[in-house]
Amino acid sequence: MFYWTPPPKPATAPASRFSEQRARGHVHMLAEEIGLRSVATPGLQAAHSYIWQFSQQLQQQAAGSGVVVQAAFENYTGSFDFDFVGERFVNAYHNISNIMLQVSRQGSEQQPSVLLVAHHDSPVGSPGAGDDASNVGVMMELASNLVAGGAANLPASPVMFLFSGAEEPLCQSAAAFMASSSWASRVGCFINLESIGPGGSPIVFQHAGAWTIEAYAKGAAYPRGAIVAQDIFDAGLVLGDTDFRQLSYLHRGGLPGIDVAYLLAGAAYHTDRDTLAAIRPGVLQETGDSLTGAIRSLADTLAAAATSSSPTELQQLLKPSKHKQMFMAIGATHMITYSTAAAATLHNVPLVMALSAPAVLQLLAPATALPVADALRVMSKAAGISCITFVSTMAVPAACGALRAWATGRPMVWFAHPIVAFLSYLPISIAVLLLPWSHMNYDSPQGQQLLPYHMLGGALLNSLVAAVLTRFGVGLALIFAMWSGFGVLAALAMARGFSMTALLGALLATALPIYCCAETALVLLVVLISRMSLTGHIFSGLGDAIVGVLLGLGAVSLPGSCLLPAVQAMLGRHSRRVIAALLALALLAAAVASSGLLWPYSKEMPKRLMLGHVHYTAAAADAAAAAGTDGPVPMRVVNSSWVIASSDSIPAGVLSDAMGFNRSEAQAPTGNEWGMIYPVSKLLDLELFPAEPAAGVVGHLPHVKLLATRPVPPHNNRTKAAAAVAALTEAHFEIFTEKPCWATFKISGVDIARWSLFDGEGWTEAATFIASQQKGSGSSIAKRKKGAAGIAVDVGEDWGDGVVRNLVVKWTSEQQQAPLRWPVRVQYYSKQQQGVAGAGRDEQQHQQQQEGRAGEQTGSSSSSIGETGLSVELHVGYVERTAELAAVQARMPEWSTLTYEATIYISSWEF
Repeated sequence: MFYWTPPPKPATAPASRFSEQRARGHVHMLAEEIGLRSVATPGLQAAHSYIWQFSQQLQQQAAGSGVVVQAAFENYTGSFDFDFVGERFVNAYHNISNIMLQVSRQGSEQQPSVLLVAHHDSPVGSPGAGDDASNVGVMMELASNLVAGGAANLPASPVMFLFSGAEEPLCQSAAAFMASSSWASRVGCFINLESIGPGGSPIVFQHAGAWTIEAYAKGAAYPRGAIVAQDIFDAGLVLGDTDFRQLSYLHRGGLPGIDVAYLLAGAAYHTDRDTLAAIRPGVLQETGDSLTGAIRSLADTLAAAATSSSPTELQQLLKPSKHKQMFMAIGATHMITYSTAAAATLHNVPLVMALSAPAVLQLLAPATALPVADALRVMSKAAGISCITFVSTMAVPAACGALRAWATGRPMVWFAHPIVAFLSYLPISIAVLLLPWSHMNYDSPQGQQLLPYHMLGGALLNSLVAAVLTRFGVGLALIFAMWSGFGVLAALAMARGFSMTALLGALLATALPIYCCAETALVLLVVLISRMSLTGHIFSGLGDAIVGVLLGLGAVSLPGSCLLPAVQAMLGRHSRRVIAALLALALLAAAVASSGLLWPYSKEMPKRLMLGHVHYTAAAADAAAAAGTDGPVPMRVVNSSWVIASSDSIPAGVLSDAMGFNRSEAQAPTGNEWGMIYPVSKLLDLELFPAEPAAGVVGHLPHVKLLATRPVPPHNNRTKAAAAVAALTEAHFEIFTEKPCWATFKISGVDIARWSLFDGEGWTEAATFIASQQKGSGSSIAKRKKGAAGIAVDVGEDWGDGVVRNLVVKWTSEQQQAPLRWPVRVQYYSKQQQGVAGAGRDEQQHQQQQEGRAGEQTGSSSSSIGETGLSVELHVGYVERTAELAAVQARMPEWSTLTYEATIYISSWEF
């Protein structure tokens, strides 16, 4: 049922009905005609123009029909703090864009609206058909449907569309919308549309506000999703982020809403394989049909609250709440939902059922039933066995997989051959499940008597886990509660001992949890196996360990602990032979995986390549002469390299070898070559090889220019003792880049008290940054000690209050008509005995600083500068494809795929 999709409607379908073929026309224009649309490239400007022209045409079409179409094109400059992969930094943006469109009845324009969000910028180096042109095309077709249907058929509330122009640089456009757009105050709720694979299907995997998922389940034609996905995302087990975090009141935003994403074909995610052809027929039709109904259901809820006689009903509806709604799809067309308040009661019912079952068995089988006290002892022992089995079923295959990969040096062989993963780990998991029960003889009278109580032990364990998880608000409790309740019924079916009829009754009793777990486990396996190319570099066996855990979890979820004694009763004395056969099969699969006969990659499941043309730069000999002028600082390239990077368990060397790089020329990487995409740069395996400098990328190389330093009064919260040995200095410098770019800069070497990143922007206090870090969703670490080297955010307490060391700022820019001279100001503490510059600009001192500040960095990212020296490390990347990049890409093997490309300039500056 998960792979099923409705038949696509043709372009000749009525204009008021959703047509996949028309939506595909928009995707074709964005992903194939325009192509690469990443921030800082001309393709994104073309995408802006295409969507804006569509909005204007829709306005003309609606004129005089009673349908009001409003549109706006907004640009933003600003910054916000961000957490990603456990690191905290400032995420800044310059002149990024959003396009907003709203369709409503005349007179209702200001009522709370239902917001749909998708981003039309693509990942770097990818056409981004699935991520996220597919959903942009869906939104454009839905907007056309609303206008064509006329005013009488519009939803009860306005429908707003946000075409987000900078999601890939870590959700910048959604943050800018919430912070700066006047349209944000008109939003009542939202549906964010994303993709982590172009294969579909649309799955709800996060929500904020119980009523939003209730309305979605009621209105969507195909309400797919499960609360388990939200648990996985909340736990940080998926490397990624979406605009949901910037919009929802559970995180940074203030809105209720849901997050919907495509999950399948994850190997194409963020690569050049994310094409229109990879989007399965029917996926867009399903998305459009589901959103058509969901929009109306959400709009009805908003309108009812807005027009209620109670003035507080709308306020209560939109009020932030941390309570989740339990939800799980049953097939493609139904979804069960209930509140966490209801779960607090419902999820305790199975525990009551399990504890009451011995008394029920005395009624069903008085001749063989155990006394209640004896029954509870047997059940408790069985629950303990089930608990050990549950943990072992995941731990044993994970350990075996990691050990095999490490010992043989052949990790991830299953990536292009998923059957190898199933044959390697699933038999081990099943053997571990059966082993604790294999000694039981359920054919004997005593065994027949104990069978239902052993099954009840599994139900008891599930009920206890469900109660605990519910107490902590974990959605996975729904699965355990389901297995516990239906598991009790399965045990009661065995009241008179094992028989094929009793087994059939037990299977019928547990059909619902078996189906739900089978579908959920299969989807998770397919999705997460395909994403193993994104992670695993930390340890060569990490990917194998993760897949072992996943297959073990899938194996244990199908019988749910409750049915294992019944399986043993069915196998009888043959169970040990079955276990031996399973282990032999696993050993055979492991031998094949270790033999070298199978290559871990294929055209369909490729290895990801991040290709960088890196240049270390320094100030030219005549830099001092330019220091006192308004012109750019002359720069020179000191060293150039190709950086080959990958992120999975197999070293990047397999790519560089296949591409013909000479291993004898390999250079030692610093780890900061990909600093422009910090903190993803921390997750990569790198290899460096000599390269000629890029030609004609920019006329003037990016650089940092000190403009002035001056002393300023110390903070009010600084103690007198600290103020006696420290002075507060303000440095004003600019970062120069001739073209739009992706970049990172790090300010280090001093205790930073506050900073301002743009003209007219207020100061950000270090204490506020530290406090928000402690409350942030991505990291709970408030104090780091990593030293001055490397890109990292450090929080120090050396002066008795919060300061920031190694402040990292990521930024992107676009729509740049002239070179960007980005003004940056920082105020920091330094020791008085070393002195600070006088008020204003001391020209002689300034020129000396400008001349000596950029050392010749041939491989290091930053040099030691003492306790009070201000240092700036600059990483600037231009992501347009150059002739040099294209030539190296042509050498890529067919079993690899491009996931990022850039021409990078790195420099270090000391003041």
